[in-house]
Amino acid sequence: MTTMNRMTTEDRTQEATHDANRLPRHTAKDFVAALVAAAGALVFAIHGGITDRVKAAASLVRSTEDSAIPIVNVIHPKAEAPLQELVLPGNTKAFSDTPIFARTSGYLRRWFFDIGADVKRGDLLAEIETPEIDKRLQQARADLETAQANYHLAETTAARWQPSCKATRSPGRKPMKRSPI
Repeated sequence: MTTMNRMTTEDRTQEATHDANRLPRHTAKDFVAALVAAAGALVFAIHGGITDRVKAAASLVRSTEDSAIPIVNVIHPKAEAPLQELVLPGNTKAFSDTPIFARTSGYLRRWFFDIGADVKRGDLLAEIETPEIDKRLQQARADLETAQANYHLAETTAARWQPSCKATRSPGRKPMKRSPI
């Protein structure tokens, strides 16, 4: 046994070299295999996550499109005789009241529609007696007749004086210029 336990330094060096050559080759293969396995697992995990997200997004789009369609229930009413008459107390009132303003002052001679009656555009509601405006109209007509009488008098006077103006005018004389007033 002593021979076995006694190893020379040379034997130990050779054995260490042999062990060193053997370990890195075997460890390198394991390292590459582990690296490839880890990369494969990583790719599988990424692919699985992306696939799950794509499926979830597609499912969400489908459910959103299905929810966007409105559902309408249609009921067609049928006329039937009422079982009992319902009488409720109340007053009816128009949505809008229209005030009526006369274009002139005066007194009502005749009233054709009562309050609340249906009227249409152009209907005559009332006749108004206007003594003040009638007086002004008579005065305006009298002024018109006076103006027409004055016009006819001026025409007659001009026609009468026209021949005498021509006879008194000298042949070489120019008509007078009128000065602006």
